[in-house]
Amino acid sequence: KEDKNGLFIKDNVVIGCRNNVVSVTIPSGITSIADSAFYYNTSLQTITIPNTVKSIGKAAFAHCTNLLSCTLPNSITEIKANTFVACIDLTSITIPNTIESIGDDAFASCFRLKSITIPKSVTNIGKNAFSYCDSLSTITISSKNPIYDSRDYCNAIIETATNTLIAG
Repeated sequence: KEDKNGLFIKDNVVIGCRNNVVSVTIPSGITSIADSAFYYNTSLQTITIPNTVKSIGKAAFAHCTNLLSCTLPNSITEIKANTFVACIDLTSITIPNTIESIGDDAFASCFRLKSITIPKSVTNIGKNAFSYCDSLSTITISSKNPIYDSRDYCNAIIETATNTLIAG
């Protein structure tokens, strides 16, 4: 069924959205956002997600080319593959300290993403998670992260044990 904000909801899961919606606040009580729920929604600029959401599906916001910002809830532990791929206008995202994994291509081709902070909780970053983020000028890793570092403030994500450059 469609709610008053243009969201399509089934069994407390957002499964889609009208393409002309500019700003979305997911209602409290929603437990997840389905794979590709907002895929290619080119009108969407902002989205706020409540802490009742425990899961955000793969490619949930992929190709939302006008998405400027997104507030992720502290109730999720994973940013799945392709979640924000090709959100070319996305300039900021806050990764909560509950996130343990960032999937393959999660932020790939977010050309205008300017900064990212990786909290200590992140222990897995997938392939090409930040590839083609051409404007990414500030990368900060929590000094307490056991897997990744940005030694000497080098503006990169480095896998500490292997000295492998992940992004930057």
